[in-house]
Amino acid sequence: MTTTIGGVTLDKDPVWVDKFKDKDLNMKKYRAVDGTMIIVTASKGADYPFTLTSSRRTGWLKGSTITSLRALSAVATTYTLNLNSTNYTVMFDNERIAIDMTYLHADGISAPDGDTWYFGNINLLYMGA
Repeated sequence: MTTTIGGVTLDKDPVWVDKFKDKDLNMKKYRAVDGTMIIVTASKGADYPFTLTSSRRTGWLKGSTITSLRALSAVATTYTLNLNSTNYTVMFDNERIAIDMTYLHADGISAPDGDTWYFGNINLLYMGA
């Protein structure tokens, strides 16, 4: 499979780690002065976290790919994410660190460049279908 964000093709496919970690229904509970439980519900909309993760073992990205993603994350707009042949409308989550990567060093000495591999998180927000 090939994963793309806003036309940038990722070198390896990451994992969507928080796919099932968000609420299916938005709910708030309150207590009235007399102790009565008041429950307010609303269907789940968009704007929930969408985190793509790679590790030391899989999903690595080259420095040049990260540079391209960082250029996209610097613009406050939505992008199409194609993951596992499904399209999602996403925005980079710059409230967190949008592109949070760690240098995967093989020898511990070499300076990273555009061909150096990294792993970490791409923090997005799902904005709807």
